Amino acid sequence: MSPSLLVAAVLAVAPPAKPAPLPTAAELADGLAKVRAAVRDVHVVWQERSESRSGPRIPLGPPTERWAEGFLMDEAAQIRLRGEAAPPGAPDRWLTDTPAGAPLTGETAADHVGQLICLRSPGDGPVRAQLIAGVAGSGMYSDQLYTTHDDIEPLGFSVPHLLAGRPWAAVGTSQIDQLAGVDPAAWIVEGREVKDGRPAVRAFVPQTEWQELQSRQSPERSVEYGAGLRVWFTDDDRRDLFRTEFVNVRRQGSEWVLSGPPSAISWAEDFRPLPSGVRVPRAGGSTSYATAAVPAFRSLNDATSTGELFALEGPAVERERFAHLEQRWRITTLEPLAPNVDAADLWIEPPYGAQWHDVPTGRERIVGAWAIESWLIFTFGRRDAAWWAFGPPLALCGVLAVVWWWRRRLRRWATA
Repeated sequence: MSPSLLVAAVLAVAPPAKPAPLPTAAELADGLAKVRAAVRDVHVVWQERSESRSGPRIPLGPPTERWAEGFLMDEAAQIRLRGEAAPPGAPDRWLTDTPAGAPLTGETAADHVGQLICLRSPGDGPVRAQLIAGVAGSGMYSDQLYTTHDDIEPLGFSVPHLLAGRPWAAVGTSQIDQLAGVDPAAWIVEGREVKDGRPAVRAFVPQTEWQELQSRQSPERSVEYGAGLRVWFTDDDRRDLFRTEFVNVRRQGSEWVLSGPPSAISWAEDFRPLPSGVRVPRAGGSTSYATAAVPAFRSLNDATSTGELFALEGPAVERERFAHLEQRWRITTLEPLAPNVDAADLWIEPPYGAQWHDVPTGRERIVGAWAIESWLIFTFGRRDAAWWAFGPPLALCGVLAVVWWWRRRLRRWATA
């Protein structure tokens, strides 16, 4: 028997190879936890671009762009921001700036452009935040404004993983970060498929409680519905999370189906390893959808509640979908913090001459100025108020003293 026939015979009688077992939800969630741990203490530079539209090609305004450089260490951070509207004729421009490369100090912060945010946690108390911005023009009080807060509006960015779990970060800003708040025990690993041209493992992560409703026409028929994220991981050892979709689902018996198209989609790409070996996406985006029409059932009177619409049967019209918000982001620098950087280095002490305002106490002062000098500056709205308050009176007293001395000297000459 020839070798080729022998190989064919062996393959014919050999049992088919068993497919690799699906990863568990715990394994998928553990991979995300490792990514977030790897970007806990990092220096990062990223860009964002967002655009809102009222129709497929009808922008509500010019796209907005944001450039940011951040030094992140656990609950402490120093983030430098610049944002502006994109100019006409630049549909794909990314706002750029020159990274500092190292945390700013009181001296170097005086020359920065844009807004600077410093955050720290004072023990078990609330997050302490410092907002620093250059005052346009010469300014009445100072060229630099430093404002400190015990608590601030949570910060939200499109970039996933970087801010997840930090006390001052907005919860659920990114769909990818929303997975961190769902117990893996509630995840449903659905199976394998090809998504966006790559082998993937699909899972469903519920984000609402399942609700059971009955149709008035068929009381014996019950329908469960809810909402959550459909997520896709690469079907390999890397388990990169590259796509999420927020969907409404309904389940009847052992089967459940999507109830309409996804209302929001997020994606991540350009995965690269950090020195620790953990892979982090360097680009991505999200699209939120809106509908201009709802499904048409036989009659809205057929439902006793809005929720019963899920259980009704009837012809549905094609829903007109349009994107109302598109966001994209990309990371240009992502590296571990330098070993000599400490959390205290991320907080900036205001330099001499800066206007400092402490919101919790309502106190404000000019750094380096006496209390009465600060009071004069804020009272008269001029940084040279102290000069005008003391300069002319002192000058007049000086002139009077000179006149008195000169006249006294003239008398001595007259009596000599």
